[in-house]
Amino acid sequence: EDLRIERAAVAREDRVRGVPGPRVFGGAGGAANAALWSFKQAGAKAIVFARDVAKASALAERFGAQQSPLEKASFKGFDVVVNATPLGTVGQLSDETPAVASQLRGAGLVYDLVYNPTDTRFLREGREAGCRTLGGLAMLVAQAAEQFKLWTAATPMDGVMEEAASRELGLMVNGRNI
Repeated sequence: EDLRIERAAVAREDRVRGVPGPRVFGGAGGAANAALWSFKQAGAKAIVFARDVAKASALAERFGAQQSPLEKASFKGFDVVVNATPLGTVGQLSDETPAVASQLRGAGLVYDLVYNPTDTRFLREGREAGCRTLGGLAMLVAQAAEQFKLWTAATPMDGVMEEAASRELGLMVNGRNI
């Protein structure tokens, strides 16, 4: 069920869904699995980059994707680069990133599945490289909505999940701190 919820959450993200070209995934765990499944369903070509080559190879093979080592990778020409690792998450990993601006230059969209903090180093590196960026809060909110539907068979009201997530993360919604 968890993977189904993550797949649905990734598939619902409009800014990623309509991008047809090559996509790159940093990571080889559950979030990378869900993202790769969603994008392969959309017919996108994908390459998995990860520090753990064995896990990356297994994930790539499962979905008929390519695999490449993350070290010294260049993402120029890729439409979407996804961070599906915990790198950048609040705590000991907050200053880490799977890719820097020089690697991201020439990519279209940098999508970080990390949602806390909402502005990760990976996103900052993407902006520095001239890429469009998308943070993980959208996926978190979509996951919450899918879980709500799964448990209650009802669709949550628009904005409720985002407001709740934003409140817990101490963010601003509609110009006010909630």
